Amino acid sequence: MRKSIQYILYGLTLLVTLVLPAERTDVGELLPVELVSVSAAGGKVTIRTDTGNSGTGENVTRAYRDLEESASGKIFLDTVDYLVLEESKEIPLENLRQYLKSGIRVCRGEEGLNLEEAALYLATHRPQVRLKELNTVTDAPVLVEMENGFALLKKDRKK
Repeated sequence: MRKSIQYILYGLTLLVTLVLPAERTDVGELLPVELVSVSAAGGKVTIRTDTGNSGTGENVTRAYRDLEESASGKIFLDTVDYLVLEESKEIPLENLRQYLKSGIRVCRGEEGLNLEEAALYLATHRPQVRLKELNTVTDAPVLVEMENGFALLKKDRKK
């Protein structure tokens, strides 16, 4: 009797799994992101990607939701290797950890960086700081855009 009930439950589970609709994404709709840039100012958080998409909201969750809704496909953050924190001390690091892998490499950057080119540069000049190790924004090295490319500095440039 006990075995019969187990088999019935297994069968029902299999049936439910096969019958209920599952969320599926066409591979062609995926937008794999390699670099994410985050800024915070005036009570707003902005998330930009190297795929040219962006989202803004009162917090990281709302900015991410806006990013997803405004994208031309499905934003895929599992492929993110780099995070650029635009010059701001207001960026909520704990909230970012909910959406990004803890092992991604982090640097700070000036506002308006060309993210596609920055991703190419960072692929060969990897920041040593990872998101899981970052305590404050100022612990990350600084990525600066120069006339002939980029440079990754350990400390802020004197302004």
